[in-house]
Amino acid sequence: NALNLYVTDLSACGVLGFSTWPWDITKKENGLAMDGVVVHYDTLPGGDYAMYNLGGTAAHETGHWLGLFHTFENGCVPPGDHVQDTPYCTVPDDVHCPEHRDSCPQPGEDPLDNWMGYAVDSCVKTLTVGQQKRIEQVWKRYRAVA
Repeated sequence: NALNLYVTDLSACGVLGFSTWPWDITKKENGLAMDGVVVHYDTLPGGDYAMYNLGGTAAHETGHWLGLFHTFENGCVPPGDHVQDTPYCTVPDDVHCPEHRDSCPQPGEDPLDNWMGYAVDSCVKTLTVGQQKRIEQVWKRYRAVA
């Protein structure tokens, strides 16, 4: 029930970070031995990964570790990110921190400042109440018992 945060050079992988899903703990042969979040060292504060060097990658990947999907998961098609109060969003965020965008016909503008999108670190700052509740539910179901 503790987070393992690994910091390394992921340049060869082409990703900023990755994590394990809580429901995969018991399915994998290594179980908890391979459970955690991995981030590229340049995504941490002071790192050299431009626009992604304020620690947002660690927060985003921890969201996955706690059971959250991307805000653009499934696009405009239900169930979206599996959280009722996250507005549907069909495209990942971009580097411009737009104030408004509405990419789906369902109510609500795209959650451009949400930790679970792909916006640059300086743009992200929120989780919805529903995402916070999902984290609590997932924690109780998968992580508190591990």
